[in-house]
Amino acid sequence: MSEAEFLSSITQTQTIREVGAFCRSKLARGFVKKSRENMILALELYNRPSIENRLDGFVIMSITAWEQLLKAALIEREGESVIFRPMRPGKPREKEWDFDN
Repeated sequence: MSEAEFLSSITQTQTIREVGAFCRSKLARGFVKKSRENMILALELYNRPSIENRLDGFVIMSITAWEQLLKAALIEREGESVIFRPMRPGKPREKEWDFDN
């Protein structure tokens, strides 16, 4: 094995993918990306000692992140209609459910 072949076999640049790249649905990719951002924010809140209610913020943001990840998984498995109510003429798209309902 040459040095170039060795370096190409150990590099990760060929396998790096954007978060949610495995998703077929654009909406699911968006949910996965937002989920990641919210979990990072939850960890940043938890690790900031100057915030008095940091545990409360961590819990809220981590639940939001898990909800978004769950919605992405449901969309991938069953389609977008599983999280939205059917469209009504002249009305905006409505969510079917949320954890805070």
